[in-house]
Amino acid sequence: MGNHRISPDLKECALHLWELGWDLELIVEFLCISQTSLYQWCNIFTTFHSVTHPDLSDAGLTQKLLHKIAQERNAEARCKFFDVIHDHSAGLGDEFVFVNEMSKNNHTTACRYGRSMAGECANFVDNFVQGDRYSMVAAITTSGYVSARVVLGSFNTVEFCDFITDQVILEMNPYPRNQSILVMDNCHIHHNAELVDIVNAAGDHLAFLCSFHS
Repeated sequence: MGNHRISPDLKECALHLWELGWDLELIVEFLCISQTSLYQWCNIFTTFHSVTHPDLSDAGLTQKLLHKIAQERNAEARCKFFDVIHDHSAGLGDEFVFVNEMSKNNHTTACRYGRSMAGECANFVDNFVQGDRYSMVAAITTSGYVSARVVLGSFNTVEFCDFITDQVILEMNPYPRNQSILVMDNCHIHHNAELVDIVNAAGDHLAFLCSFHS
C-alpha cells in the first residue's frame, strides 16, 4: 500500500470502529489503510488524546495554502516602483485608478471540491465544453468602480486603448488631483505609444506594475 495523506477524520473513524469491536481486517479493507498505521494512531491517541501529533500545533503552526512567489521577481525593480508610487501619493491613494482584465467561460465557476462518504467519489454534473469566452476590463479607485467594459473573446490593443480613451480618461483629472494616476500591469496590449500619448495629453500620469509583482 503506497504512502498517501490520510485525513484526521478518517483516522478517528478507524479508531472508533475498532473501539466498537469491528474486525481489524475489515477496517483495513474498507478504509484502505494499513494495520501498522492503525496501531500508530492508537498509540498517538492514547498519549495525546488526538490522532494528530500536537508538536506543530503547540508551536503555533497551522497548515495553509502556499502563496507562490515568482522566482523571476526583481527586488530592486519592486523597490523602485514603490518609491515612485510613494513620491506621487499624498498617502490616501485617491490619486490612483487601477485597470485590469479578467475572463470567464463555462468552466470558470465550476466547483472543484465537494464532500461524500469515505470511499465514494464526489460527483456532480456540469458543463464539459468551455463555451464562449467573455473578457471584462474595469477601472477601480478607492471609491469603487468608475468604468467597465465586456467583450466576447479577448481584448486586443485597439479595444483596450478605446476603453481607456472613451471611458476611463473621462473619469480622471489632471495630476496631482484625485484619480490622476493610471496604474496597470505589463500585459503586452497595455504597451501602446498612442495610449501613453493620450494619457499624457490629458495631464495624467501612467504607471506600470513591475514584472512578476504579486
